[in-house]
Amino acid sequence: MGRFQDKVCLVTGATSGIGRATAVRLASEGGLVAALGRNEQEGKSLMAEIKKAGGQVLFIKADVGTDADLVAAVTKTLAKWKRIDVLVSEIERLLEEARETTPPPSSSSMRVA
Repeated sequence: MGRFQDKVCLVTGATSGIGRATAVRLASEGGLVAALGRNEQEGKSLMAEIKKAGGQVLFIKADVGTDADLVAAVTKTLAKWKRIDVLVSEIERLLEEARETTPPPSSSSMRVA
């Protein structure tokens, strides 16, 4: 029995990179994975990989930057598994935007007392 056995795990950015690796790992540990991503072809590939390994996965094509897509994804996840136990938000695009708009910390804010 894995650490995430029968836990419903919603993973954003699941069609590539760290998001994909996280979805695969959670499934390998028994998680029921709702995998969100914008690339339908990569989503189908992810589903095949997880199912081949004996995991359970629901791919939902969604752009989490769009409120309607996010609401629909949560609704679909709840319709299938009735709950969400784990949320992994792996959205590199949002991190890049934050880096571009957030000023670097001043040296005084970096001091450790």
